[in-house]
Amino acid sequence: MTSVIFDPAEPGGVEVGGTQFDPAVWGTGVNAAVKRLLFDAIFDYGAEWIGLRTDERNGRSAAAIRKLGATDLGIQPDHRIRRDGTRRQSLMFRLDRASWQ
Repeated sequence: MTSVIFDPAEPGGVEVGGTQFDPAVWGTGVNAAVKRLLFDAIFDYGAEWIGLRTDERNGRSAAAIRKLGATDLGIQPDHRIRRDGTRRQSLMFRLDRASWQ
């Protein structure tokens, strides 16, 4: 499951949230294939950019986002609270229509 978030305060783009896959398919290319289909649909719908974020501790997710061609925008500090109560810093990414494909 993946969420797509439209924020009226951020016109022209959407944020793609976390995707949940069974660990059995991690590293198989399934995530990249699904994201390519999703991103194609989002850009076909008319979005100019896609935003993505991941916990700074999640190196696997950050690598997958970079591999899709997203630009690293830096860190958003103290963005959320983790389940263990610690503050999360999010790595922020953006993928523009012009750079897709």
